[in-house]
Amino acid sequence: MSLNIPLQLTAGDTATWSDKVDDYAPSDGYGFVYILAGATTLTINGTPNPDDGYDFNLTTIQTSGLTVATYYWQAVASKTGIRNTIATGRIEILANFAVITAPFTAKTYAEQMLERVSAAYEGALTVESYKIGDREKQNQNLRDLHNQLLFWQNRVRLEKLARGEIKDPRYAPVRFSNP
Repeated sequence: MSLNIPLQLTAGDTATWSDKVDDYAPSDGYGFVYILAGATTLTINGTPNPDDGYDFNLTTIQTSGLTVATYYWQAVASKTGIRNTIATGRIEILANFAVITAPFTAKTYAEQMLERVSAAYEGALTVESYKIGDREKQNQNLRDLHNQLLFWQNRVRLEKLARGEIKDPRYAPVRFSNP
């Protein structure tokens, strides 16, 4: 079985791919669809091809309706009285910069949270609590904020490692040579 649905797709782009699923061939009367579920849903119907597989075509109109998010997909083969989910996965829908009207941030969720927690931590360092008349404000426990700060710093570091923006300090190149 060879499934070739893309891992990422920019909203508004077209996409085409072919899949061949031996146990669920069109010649045996099967149909094949991908069902995407996330902020919206989309069903992508496969068209039988000469190789006894399926061709998939996503149009600009179809992908323009997808919001920026992670979508989950199911690959479903079916024929009269039979329906089988043969695989599941995820596809990331990316922003189409040509149609963005609101301010856009390229920061990940972890980077945004790190900024918020850092600001809250700095604010909590100045005043633990205060009271004005009958109103009172108490800042979050510094230990809790510090733990959140460490958590989000680590999450951002892991994202940067995964993207190759930083190198893992635990691994240093070593070169051995014979004298």
